[in-house]
Amino acid sequence: MQAGAPTFRGTRVLVRPVAAALARGVDREKLKEDYRLSDEQLSAALVYVAARPR
Repeated sequence: MQAGAPTFRGTRVLVRPVAAALARGVDREKLKEDYRLSDEQLSAALVYVAARPR
């Protein structure tokens, strides 16, 4: 967690902005490259925000 916001384990990358980018249609490969995340992490971000809406 970063200031109480969820992050991907072992990173300081915030989950919700990544999930929002995916929802906007940002290319998965671009996100994987920019943030050094895996396909599993990107999928987990979507699951997380669906399970824990604001």
